[in-house]
Amino acid sequence: KIRKTKHDLFNGNIDDAAGFIAAYILIGVAAAAFLSFTVWYVYFTPSSVENTTKRQVTFSSCAVQEDELILKSNDNTTYIIQFIDEGLSVENFESICNGSTVVTTYSNVVKPEDTDDFYSVKAILYNDNYLLSFEETNRYHQQEYFPLVILAGALDLIWITYVVASIVVGRNPKKYNRKIIKLFFRDGYVKY
Repeated sequence: KIRKTKHDLFNGNIDDAAGFIAAYILIGVAAAAFLSFTVWYVYFTPSSVENTTKRQVTFSSCAVQEDELILKSNDNTTYIIQFIDEGLSVENFESICNGSTVVTTYSNVVKPEDTDDFYSVKAILYNDNYLLSFEETNRYHQQEYFPLVILAGALDLIWITYVVASIVVGRNPKKYNRKIIKLFFRDGYVKY
Protein backbone atom coordinates (compact mmCIF):
# COMPACT_ATOMS: atom_id res chain seq x y z
CA LYS A 1 0.00 0.00 0.00
CA ILE A 2 1.23 3.50 -0.88
CA ARG A 3 1.67 5.76 2.08
CA LYS A 4 0.17 9.16 1.27
CA THR A 5 1.18 12.32 3.02
CA LYS A 6 -0.03 15.86 2.59
CA HIS A 7 3.59 17.08 2.70
CA ASP A 8 4.49 15.20 -0.50
CA LEU A 9 3.66 17.12 -3.67
CA PHE A 10 3.07 13.84 -5.51
CA ASN A 11 0.98 12.22 -2.77
CA GLY A 12 3.61 9.50 -2.26
CA ASN A 13 3.19 8.17 -5.82
CA ILE A 14 6.62 9.18 -7.15
CA ASP A 15 10.05 7.99 -6.03
CA ASP A 16 12.58 10.79 -5.46
CA ALA A 17 9.93 13.50 -5.23
CA ALA A 18 12.54 15.86 -3.77
CA GLY A 19 14.73 15.39 -6.86
CA PHE A 20 11.85 16.26 -9.18
CA ILE A 21 10.95 19.31 -7.12
CA ALA A 22 14.57 20.48 -7.07
CA ALA A 23 14.77 20.10 -10.87
CA TYR A 24 11.49 22.00 -11.29
CA ILE A 25 12.79 24.84 -9.14
CA LEU A 26 16.21 24.94 -10.81
CA ILE A 27 14.81 25.02 -14.33
CA GLY A 28 12.09 27.46 -13.26
CA VAL A 29 14.66 29.85 -11.79
CA ALA A 30 16.74 29.62 -14.99
CA ALA A 31 13.66 30.31 -17.15
CA ALA A 32 12.62 33.25 -14.96
CA ALA A 33 16.18 34.63 -15.05
CA PHE A 34 16.21 34.39 -18.87
CA LEU A 35 12.90 36.25 -19.07
CA SER A 36 14.07 38.89 -16.57
CA PHE A 37 17.35 39.43 -18.41
CA THR A 38 15.55 39.66 -21.75
CA VAL A 39 13.06 42.24 -20.48
CA TRP A 40 15.87 44.19 -18.79
CA TYR A 41 18.04 44.13 -21.94
CA VAL A 42 15.23 45.17 -24.28
CA TYR A 43 13.43 47.77 -22.15
CA PHE A 44 15.74 48.98 -19.40
CA THR A 45 19.11 49.46 -21.11
CA PRO A 46 18.45 52.40 -23.42
CA SER A 47 21.26 54.02 -25.31
CA SER A 48 22.17 57.49 -24.08
CA VAL A 49 24.99 60.03 -23.99
CA GLU A 50 26.25 58.39 -20.79
CA ASN A 51 26.76 54.88 -22.22
CA THR A 52 28.10 55.76 -25.69
CA THR A 53 31.28 57.27 -27.09
CA LYS A 54 31.09 60.72 -28.66
CA ARG A 55 33.13 61.17 -31.87
CA GLN A 56 33.47 63.81 -34.56
CA VAL A 57 33.23 62.01 -37.91
CA THR A 58 33.16 62.83 -41.61
CA PHE A 59 31.38 60.25 -43.75
CA SER A 60 32.33 59.56 -47.36
CA SER A 61 29.59 57.05 -48.22
CA CYS A 62 26.36 55.50 -46.97
CA ALA A 63 24.34 52.52 -48.18
CA VAL A 64 21.34 50.56 -46.99
CA GLN A 65 21.88 46.80 -46.59
CA GLU A 66 18.77 44.91 -45.48
CA ASP A 67 17.74 46.62 -42.22
CA GLU A 68 21.01 48.48 -41.64
CA LEU A 69 22.49 51.76 -42.83
CA ILE A 70 26.23 51.36 -43.43
CA LEU A 71 28.25 54.57 -43.16
CA LYS A 72 31.95 54.76 -44.11
CA SER A 73 34.09 57.51 -42.64
CA ASN A 74 36.92 59.26 -44.48
CA ASP A 75 39.40 57.08 -42.54
CA ASN A 76 37.53 53.95 -43.79
CA THR A 77 35.98 53.14 -40.41
CA THR A 78 32.58 51.46 -40.60
CA TYR A 79 29.61 52.87 -38.71
CA ILE A 80 26.32 50.96 -38.75
CA ILE A 81 22.84 52.09 -37.82
CA GLN A 82 21.10 48.81 -37.02
CA PHE A 83 17.45 47.76 -37.28
CA ILE A 84 16.25 50.69 -39.36
CA ASP A 85 12.70 50.81 -40.65
CA GLU A 86 10.64 52.96 -43.04
CA GLY A 87 10.55 55.75 -40.46
CA LEU A 88 14.23 56.56 -40.98
CA SER A 89 14.80 58.89 -43.94
CA VAL A 90 17.94 57.70 -45.70
CA GLU A 91 17.98 60.92 -47.77
CA ASN A 92 18.92 62.86 -44.62
CA PHE A 93 22.07 60.78 -44.33
CA GLU A 94 23.01 61.03 -48.01
CA SER A 95 23.43 64.79 -47.54
CA ILE A 96 26.11 64.27 -44.86
CA CYS A 97 27.96 61.49 -46.74
CA ASN A 98 29.87 63.90 -48.95
CA GLY A 99 33.36 63.54 -47.45
CA SER A 100 33.40 67.03 -45.95
CA THR A 101 30.47 67.42 -43.51
CA VAL A 102 31.47 66.89 -39.88
CA VAL A 103 28.85 65.29 -37.61
CA THR A 104 28.86 64.13 -34.00
CA THR A 105 28.19 60.43 -33.50
CA TYR A 106 27.33 58.60 -30.32
CA SER A 107 28.22 54.94 -30.74
CA ASN A 108 29.63 51.76 -29.23
CA VAL A 109 32.39 49.70 -30.77
CA VAL A 110 31.38 46.17 -31.78
CA LYS A 111 34.02 43.46 -32.23
CA PRO A 112 32.40 40.46 -33.96
CA GLU A 113 34.44 37.30 -34.46
CA ASP A 114 33.48 36.75 -38.09
CA THR A 115 33.87 40.26 -39.53
CA ASP A 116 35.73 43.53 -39.02
CA ASP A 117 35.08 45.76 -36.03
CA PHE A 118 32.54 48.55 -36.48
CA TYR A 119 30.80 51.27 -34.53
CA SER A 120 27.12 50.72 -33.73
CA VAL A 121 25.64 54.20 -34.05
CA LYS A 122 23.08 55.19 -31.43
CA ALA A 123 22.68 58.88 -32.37
CA ILE A 124 23.97 61.38 -34.92
CA LEU A 125 23.96 65.12 -34.26
CA TYR A 126 24.37 67.65 -37.07
CA ASN A 127 23.99 71.43 -36.66
CA ASP A 128 22.38 70.95 -33.22
CA ASN A 129 19.72 68.64 -34.70
CA TYR A 130 19.53 64.89 -34.39
CA LEU A 131 19.56 63.07 -37.73
CA LEU A 132 19.20 59.96 -35.60
CA SER A 133 18.05 60.36 -32.01
CA PHE A 134 18.55 58.07 -29.05
CA GLU A 135 14.77 57.69 -28.88
CA GLU A 136 14.65 56.34 -32.45
CA THR A 137 17.52 53.94 -31.82
CA ASN A 138 15.92 52.67 -28.61
CA ARG A 139 12.59 52.18 -30.42
CA TYR A 140 14.32 50.20 -33.21
CA HIS A 141 16.11 48.12 -30.56
CA GLN A 142 12.84 47.32 -28.76
CA GLN A 143 11.04 46.44 -32.00
CA GLU A 144 13.86 44.14 -33.10
CA TYR A 145 14.12 42.24 -29.81
CA PHE A 146 10.42 42.16 -28.86
CA PRO A 147 10.05 38.62 -30.33
CA LEU A 148 12.79 37.47 -27.93
CA VAL A 149 10.73 38.75 -24.98
CA ILE A 150 7.70 36.87 -26.33
CA LEU A 151 9.81 33.70 -26.74
CA ALA A 152 11.17 33.93 -23.20
CA GLY A 153 7.66 34.46 -21.81
CA ALA A 154 6.30 31.55 -23.86
CA LEU A 155 9.07 29.26 -22.59
CA ASP A 156 8.21 30.22 -19.00
CA LEU A 157 4.54 29.55 -19.65
CA ILE A 158 5.30 26.17 -21.22
CA TRP A 159 7.50 25.25 -18.25
CA ILE A 160 4.82 26.23 -15.73
CA THR A 161 2.23 24.22 -17.67
CA TYR A 162 4.56 21.20 -17.77
CA VAL A 163 5.24 21.37 -14.02
CA VAL A 164 1.54 21.70 -13.14
CA ALA A 165 0.60 18.84 -15.47
CA SER A 166 3.34 16.60 -14.05
CA ILE A 167 2.15 17.29 -10.50
CA VAL A 168 -1.43 16.42 -11.48
CA VAL A 169 -0.29 13.21 -13.19
CA GLY A 170 2.11 12.36 -10.35
CA ARG A 171 -0.58 12.78 -7.71
CA ASN A 172 -3.03 10.55 -9.62
CA PRO A 173 -1.06 8.10 -11.80
CA LYS A 174 -3.86 5.52 -11.84
CA LYS A 175 -6.11 7.95 -13.73
CA TYR A 176 -3.73 8.22 -16.71
CA ASN A 177 -2.40 5.74 -19.25
CA ARG A 178 1.29 4.92 -19.36
CA LYS A 179 1.95 7.02 -22.46
CA ILE A 180 0.86 10.16 -20.65
CA ILE A 181 2.82 9.21 -17.54
CA LYS A 182 5.97 8.70 -19.66
CA LEU A 183 5.73 12.31 -20.80
CA PHE A 184 6.57 13.33 -17.24
CA PHE A 185 8.30 10.41 -15.48
CA ARG A 186 10.70 7.67 -16.55
CA ASP A 187 9.94 4.04 -15.84
CA GLY A 188 10.61 3.05 -12.25
CA TYR A 189 9.71 6.39 -10.65
CA VAL A 190 5.94 5.91 -10.53
CA LYS A 191 4.33 3.74 -7.87
CA TYR A 192 1.10 2.30 -9.24
